[in-house]
Amino acid sequence: MKKATRKDKEMRDHYDFTGGVRGKFARRYAEGSNVVVLDPDVKRTDGAAIAPGRRVTLIGLVRPAPDAATAIRQWKIDGGAAKSLIERGTYLHVTEIQP
Repeated sequence: MKKATRKDKEMRDHYDFTGGVRGKFARRYAEGSNVVVLDPDVKRTDGAAIAPGRRVTLIGLVRPAPDAATAIRQWKIDGGAAKSLIERGTYLHVTEIQP
């Protein structure tokens, strides 16, 4: 199935980047990022709400990275994320989140 493409290259009206800073996270992203995979049945305390920006404790296992094709198929990630995963060699498989 072919992905739909937009012929109009103009910015859509509902996007507003007036307060945005170009490249704000570029240096940190270039240094590398950690790959974290949440188990499908991750346990969370009932009623616990996690607000954006709050610290949480992730409990899980550090596992060796699968090959890129398996990671893309299993986790539906793109090629760039798969490449980063392979370069790191490991990922965190989270089984529980504690607020």
